[in-house]
Amino acid sequence: MISNIFNAVFYQPLYNALIGLMSLLPFLDAGVAVILFTFLVRLALFPLSRSMMRTQNALKVLDPEIKALKEKHKGNSQQQAEHLLTLYKQNNINPFSGIILALAQLPIILALYFVFQRGFSTIDTVSLYSFIAPPASINLLFLGLVDVAGKNILLAILVGASGFLQSYFMPTAPGSADNAFTKSLQLQMRYMFPVLTGFISYQLSAAISLYWITSNMFSVVQELFLRKRMTVEKKIS
Repeated sequence: MISNIFNAVFYQPLYNALIGLMSLLPFLDAGVAVILFTFLVRLALFPLSRSMMRTQNALKVLDPEIKALKEKHKGNSQQQAEHLLTLYKQNNINPFSGIILALAQLPIILALYFVFQRGFSTIDTVSLYSFIAPPASINLLFLGLVDVAGKNILLAILVGASGFLQSYFMPTAPGSADNAFTKSLQLQMRYMFPVLTGFISYQLSAAISLYWITSNMFSVVQELFLRKRMTVEKKIS
């Protein structure tokens, strides 16, 4: 039941998107197709990213009120949580927007893993939609150098490097500098998570590495773009 839903919602659309890209643009290799697909996915998720950015900025504005509420109800965690949620609701803030964005990409990465694990070089006509024409052949060599179905240490290192760059530009939670535990956790996430994703990507196909690298770099450019746009909006208002 779950596997059928996963195939219908994630695996088949992803598989058909990659095959469709390579059919429309026959000069593409599988690696470039993965990069284009990732770009399209991140564009589709842009509203979530913008919501996360706006949430971070709103939380910075509300930081004094949040600190006051925590101090006022520090002896009662339930009341503290209730008042914080009320404050978020009054200001149209979704504190879970960042988590939703991260979770939205997990099934896509998993589907991409299965696509290349099952053998992408042989076209699975059973999984193709009727309107998708299979390409004459599939080139698995990214830029003629890297087999995207196999492991690649260089791309795994780039996953870690791009992950660190992304974490460097991501906004920190308001008041985190006043909380030693939160600050320590954020530092660990900044340095350890990119290392962990780099290690994991090396255990998987290079296609996963290309997805991660493209997604990380998209996040960096997107963050800089949204910062500039919000600065302009503040000046206008």
